[in-house]
Parts: sequence; structure tokens; C-alpha cells
Amino acid sequence: MKVDRRLLKRAARLRVAALGPALGRRAGERRSRHVGRGVEFADFRDYQPGDDLRRVDWKVWSRLRKTVVKLFHEDRDLGLRVVLDASASMGFHGKDDHAANLAAVLAFAGLSAGDTVRLAVVGEGSPGLEPSGKDPRALGGMLRLLETSTCRGRADLARVLGRSQGLDRVMLVTDMLVGERERETILRALAASSRAPTLVHVLAPPETDPMLDQPARLVDAETGRELLIRGGGRAREDYGRALELWLASLAERCARLGIRYLPAFTEVSLETLLSDRLVRGRALESATGAS
Repeated sequence: MKVDRRLLKRAARLRVAALGPALGRRAGERRSRHVGRGVEFADFRDYQPGDDLRRVDWKVWSRLRKTVVKLFHEDRDLGLRVVLDASASMGFHGKDDHAANLAAVLAFAGLSAGDTVRLAVVGEGSPGLEPSGKDPRALGGMLRLLETSTCRGRADLARVLGRSQGLDRVMLVTDMLVGERERETILRALAASSRAPTLVHVLAPPETDPMLDQPARLVDAETGRELLIRGGGRAREDYGRALELWLASLAERCARLGIRYLPAFTEVSLETLLSDRLVRGRALESATGAS
């Protein structure tokens, strides 16, 4: 897969938005609903045996003879995991490079915000590594993973997503070209993976608007199954209706499971995605549910 590193300069302006207060367990940049050690005052409470005396407000004690301690907002980072589908179907029509660049932008946006980011590339052409970090310097390992991976074979996305439970956000980048049973398994695993799961859906024009003027034989890249297409205007109409129903069903199922659905088809250039949807974090806010 190829990554256009020039896009990352534009991604430097992005920030993956939080869905409400952070729930991470590590100190970070984001406001948390937890109260503890921090720099921004939150409230007072009565002193309790064992409290740190350095947190006692002695000015209140001198005026009211009441012993209280100061509470502060505790900032915590957001755990972001980007999972990229590298199955064989993703290797057609430029979806692999498009998806790799999306994954790189999402990872860089999270790292630039000081979040802990993990990247998983799932497929038989991936070395199986999962680089992680919370500093922009960690991006180097993530780019190397993307650039040394190829789209081949099957991808057990549900199994990988099952290891993500407890994170704040998981973003799955995939074409979702799987059977109905596997699709449901993947979506359920994604829904359970984090507090703000997102499906970034990648399709290419030959899949959304294929040439069906002549009869053709289609071969599934992952299973080898064949399908005969009779061609002609009727075939185009039938395909169009089936595609519309499939996309609507996918978006509806995501909504029911609490998954944010973000179409990122290849006919929309990454430059346009960045300028129209991602600048100022609008698409990322939508993807994570922020208002």
C-alpha cells in the first residue's frame, strides 16, 4: 500500500474529537469527568482523614475554621485504535491506497492531539504488527506497517475487534464486502469494541457504478465464487437498486448498534475529504459523536 505523506501536513490541523468526557486511564490532554490531580479547579469537599494536606485550602480554614480540600479536573487521554481491512477485496480499484491514507490521517490526527493511538492492519499480507504510541514520532512505525502491507486473502476483523474492548474509540476502515452473517459478526464486534465505534466505508466506482452493458462473469477475490451477469439496462437497474438497499441497510444497522457510519468512497479524493469533511475535525467529530 502507498501513503501520500504530503497529506499528513494537512492532517496536522485535525483533532479527533472526544465523545463527551474522556474515559481513558492515563494522563492526557482531554477533559475528563474524573476529579483528581489537575490544573483547573473543579470544586471543594470536606477534608477526610488521609487526604493530602497540600490540597487543603488554608484560606477557607482561616476565614471559616472549616477544613476543605480543593478538587481539580483530571485530564485523561483518549485511546484510539484504527483497524484497517487488508483482505483481497480491498486490493482492487485503488481502495488499498485510499484506505491506507485514511488510516494514516486518522492515526496522525490522534497522535497530534496527544492521544494514545494503535494501528492494526488485518489481512494475510500484513506482518501482524500493531505499532502504538501517543507521540507524533510513533507515526513512523505506523507508516512503515501500511507501506509494507498488501491486501491478500481473508481478514478476521471480528477477532481483532474483539481485542479492542475498553477503548474510547475504534475506527474500522473497510469495504464491508462480506456475507450477511460475517457482516453482522463484524458490526457487533465493532459496536462492543469501544465507547465511540466508527465504520469508515471505502468503495470504488467499479463497485458503486459498474459497467454492465455486456454479459460478464464476476469472480469473488476472496472465495473464488463466480457470478454470471447478463448485462444490459435491466442489469444496471437491478444492480443500482440492490446497491442502494445494501448501503441503506448497512447504515441503518450501524445506527441501531450505536456505530457512526462514515462513507469515504474513492471517487471523493482525499484532498476533498480533508477540505470538505475533515478540516476543523467536522467528519471526525461526526465519526466520534461529538456535537
